[in-house]
Amino acid sequence: MTGLDAFYNESEDKIWFGNLISELARLNNENERMIAAAILSNYRLSKAKPDTLGGLGFYQFDWVSGFTTNDDFEKQCVEFLGLLAMGHEYRESPIPGEEGTFNVRKGEDFLYHDDEDDWYGSYDSFYFKRSEVVNFFPELDMNVPDNEPEIGALSKKVEREQNWRGKDTALKMIAGMAIALFESSKDFHSGGNLSINRVSAQVIENNIIFGNDEDSDTHPDTFRRLLTNALDKYAPKFKKKATKKRPK
Repeated sequence: MTGLDAFYNESEDKIWFGNLISELARLNNENERMIAAAILSNYRLSKAKPDTLGGLGFYQFDWVSGFTTNDDFEKQCVEFLGLLAMGHEYRESPIPGEEGTFNVRKGEDFLYHDDEDDWYGSYDSFYFKRSEVVNFFPELDMNVPDNEPEIGALSKKVEREQNWRGKDTALKMIAGMAIALFESSKDFHSGGNLSINRVSAQVIENNIIFGNDEDSDTHPDTFRRLLTNALDKYAPKFKKKATKKRPK
């Protein structure tokens, strides 16, 4: 696999831990505490039987190095998931410069839970490889063809976000440009429909090449949410052509 296909494949293989936990909880009708424990159980199983089931790793990801990990990083991820399995809640650090790190606190499952503002710890964000996860959670292979939530859920999430001046104009432009990409090149097709993933991946690649350094780590879900909401509001007749299927 070469060219843009290699880029698309690597982009779609990563699953952010929060998305994975939420989706497995939905598919299995379980709470996130149980899912965190299940992931750890399967992680230990992967270490015990690597030749049978393959690996299940915890990874950092950036567009320069791709997937990377080491023993210390995996230990941190195991500790973090262990806290979630015990009932801790988590949030992304609100401190400027600490984006991508997470704090925890004892949640309502504890007899003596922490106060509302009592957050502590510092854990780096991490990803899984979808190609590894499906060996342990095959339900993902049938229900989550990529690492994004359902299109409807994305739209609702954006609608809850605070409005900003010029938002409508920007969303109209985003919808129009996505349609233009679809009509101009089959590179942005998937099964005859618009591939939201491919459009988002191209945006990320362009930002890395032409943008500022601080823009290079923008989370892909941000672009997918904006594009989905733009099509939903300003191109409803075209929306049925939007798909979240993985490009072949």
